[in-house]
Amino acid sequence: MDVFSNGGFDIVIGNPPYIQLQKMATETNSLEKVNYQTFARTGDIYCLFYEQGFNLLKPNGVLTYITSNTWMRTKFGELLRKYFREETQTLALLNFEDTKIFQTATVETNIIISKKAKIRYPLMQLQ
Repeated sequence: MDVFSNGGFDIVIGNPPYIQLQKMATETNSLEKVNYQTFARTGDIYCLFYEQGFNLLKPNGVLTYITSNTWMRTKFGELLRKYFREETQTLALLNFEDTKIFQTATVETNIIISKKAKIRYPLMQLQ
């Protein structure tokens, strides 16, 4: 049975590549035409992997990625931060800033666990 006929995956786990989009030349132009909400020409391809990972999930599915943590503090990361706020429910975020947990890693990392579900804020009741 096709997983997408059942709405998608229950979970997506990954370690997307870290490639600056501006270094990808013509491929960057093609990716921009897809209209990813997280696309920033000065950004990194892993931002698009986050969005595509959520696209592959069924409602309430869970995505877990380990990536560079640069999205947490950079201008290009604004779109990904907005995406997380508006389109997902972050269940856990482990930021390993200033901690070298992988001896061969050249970037600081984070692990995020998020659910494909928008946060529903309860309506305030006026008295």
